Amino acid sequence: MKYTLNQLRTFTVLAQTQHFGKAADILGVSQPTVSNDVRNLERALGVVLFERSRAGSRLTAAGKALLDQAELVLREAEKLADLASSQVAAETVRFGVSPSMVNRLAPAVLAALDRDARTGGPSVSVELREVETGGLEKLLMRDEADVVVGHFVEAPPGARVATIGHDAIWVVSAQGRYRTDTPVEIASLRDRKLLIWPRENSPRYYDYLVGLLHGSGIDPEVSHAGLRVSGAYSYLLTTGEAYALVPEDYALEIPQSLSAGPISPIAQIPLHVAWHQPASPGVEYLLHMIVKVRKNQSRKKHTRKRRPR
Repeated sequence: MKYTLNQLRTFTVLAQTQHFGKAADILGVSQPTVSNDVRNLERALGVVLFERSRAGSRLTAAGKALLDQAELVLREAEKLADLASSQVAAETVRFGVSPSMVNRLAPAVLAALDRDARTGGPSVSVELREVETGGLEKLLMRDEADVVVGHFVEAPPGARVATIGHDAIWVVSAQGRYRTDTPVEIASLRDRKLLIWPRENSPRYYDYLVGLLHGSGIDPEVSHAGLRVSGAYSYLLTTGEAYALVPEDYALEIPQSLSAGPISPIAQIPLHVAWHQPASPGVEYLLHMIVKVRKNQSRKKHTRKRRPR
């Protein structure tokens, strides 16, 4: 016996309206969907629930006998959902983010959580943990975060990692040097310093960026930026003595003293989310919102790029 809550909900609404069209309007589905739900429910239960005629649909004796129990099942299912929401609300989820996530993805996720809570969704408490490039794995290993988001994240033992998108690499340097709508040829970066954090922070990320330059025949003179390129050594960018290779979202939030443009040929880096297992209800909810917000941002970004100039 296999039936769904949607089929039970259709059954109860049709029992109230006694009309397939009216039931479809209330449920916000098509009339054939109502018919299919009722037919599949009757098949699963092994009984006929409605007597159908041009005048409408009336409950059979079996339908009348089962209606109260169907309504009880739906009420209990709603209690289960409410209980799950209360468990999420009781949690505090620690959310670790890298520098490129701080100004765009993280605020958008927190705003989405607030909006969801105001419209009846779970009200989960989130503690934001900001770390430098390469510090996300340490947060998980030290059990100082439950969920982390960043580029080239590796999952430590007991955690899982998933790719939720890819970000284009942009170049950042002095004001007026680059435009957001004009690709920057990698070859044009020759004979200038690359400002980047030390390799030990994130070897995979570092090697990928430097490898882009090597692939174009450039052996860059490296100037280490400490823990982040927006730190004390950022004056090298402001004066134009150096450039930095950063994700697009990070480049779009740079101060007015700098400029940025997409590199050519196009290069992209993976965006990862990692979390401890087994995931609690609060962690699952935060993961859902992160993926949802990321998809929305990507959709809007692609829509802007397709618009005629």
